[in-house]
Amino acid sequence: QVLRAATNTVWRADPGWLRFQFDEPPAGTDLEGISGPGDSGGPALLETDTGWQVAGVSAYNDGRPECRYGSGEHYTRVSSELAWIDSVMAHGPELAAEAELPPDVVRLDAHTRAEARRVADALLTAFQEQDALAFRALFRDDLWERSAEGGDPLDGSLDFLGAVLESRGPITGVHPLPDRGIVIPESEFPMIPVTFHFADGMAGYVGLCLDGAGRIAHYSVFVKEGICREPAPCARAVSRETFRAGD
Repeated sequence: QVLRAATNTVWRADPGWLRFQFDEPPAGTDLEGISGPGDSGGPALLETDTGWQVAGVSAYNDGRPECRYGSGEHYTRVSSELAWIDSVMAHGPELAAEAELPPDVVRLDAHTRAEARRVADALLTAFQEQDALAFRALFRDDLWERSAEGGDPLDGSLDFLGAVLESRGPITGVHPLPDRGIVIPESEFPMIPVTFHFADGMAGYVGLCLDGAGRIAHYSVFVKEGICREPAPCARAVSRETFRAGD
């Protein structure tokens, strides 16, 4: 196996995200590059006085076409997720979405969990059908405005999941929702974790913050081995039909 790497500079650092721009020569670094298809989950390494540290985890590329000069790469910012990472690592080899939650949690009532299940199912359906209008309708308008201003269109995640579905197969199973949500600084609403499985057993994760009208006010998504550490098919997952009907 040959390991390959490139260099870049952080174009923008936001809560939760590190962003890189793929600049055309003579701009950019000598070995300028960004992640390509299939590189999701790869690290952005930062050299420090104490050695190399993981600063970010590759999430998606917003270029059309992908990975061409001018396109941007979005990495989940590790420093923003340290509390969650530490809680999962301390809990041992169990499902991340059901692991020990950080202290800042809220109890979800039956209505909130039902709304989250409804929105999650609609979101997973939009992923599979690549229905951009149905996808957009699930989000608050102000979230789209903030995303556009930040150069981070949410449509990128629809393209990303569409590409994953082509290689992994349809979404077949979803984990029952937890009865607690996580308080995050980016949103006034609790984040509800949703873990799902593709046909080949690969797991994906969606974090949803729903406002009082049941629309998404904050959102994150990634696909990676190890989200669920049980063998596929995971015994904790239920079918899409069961999840839709209620867990």
